[in-house]
Amino acid sequence: MKLHAKSWEAFLYAVVDGEINSKSVERLLSLTSSMAARKGISKILIDGRRVTGTLSTDERLEVAGKLVDHLNKLGAKPSIVFIGHPPTYNGLGVAAAHKRGVNIILFESIPDALAWLRRHHSLEKRPVAA
Repeated sequence: MKLHAKSWEAFLYAVVDGEINSKSVERLLSLTSSMAARKGISKILIDGRRVTGTLSTDERLEVAGKLVDHLNKLGAKPSIVFIGHPPTYNGLGVAAAHKRGVNIILFESIPDALAWLRRHHSLEKRPVAA
């Protein structure tokens, strides 16, 4: 999977394409959240409309857990929006991460995703426990 990221408006905008697997999705989430934290950006827009393939239910839940762990290590609480279509995106991983406190959502279109990001503010960075 290929990743192209840049700051756009007040967001980190990442475009991904290629075949997904659990490791590539973990890497994508780690890179984008770390990059946003370094740049002081609290909103991440991941455009995955050109991504192909699917993850198993277990892989989706595992990736969601790793995202939560990574964000906790960063001490960051960004707003994250995925843009994508079934079957690659079915919302299970997003729902699992959301249930564990991540401000994350899935849309099928850029206008809907941008409208949501513009309305929602991320939570402030939390102190990292020593």
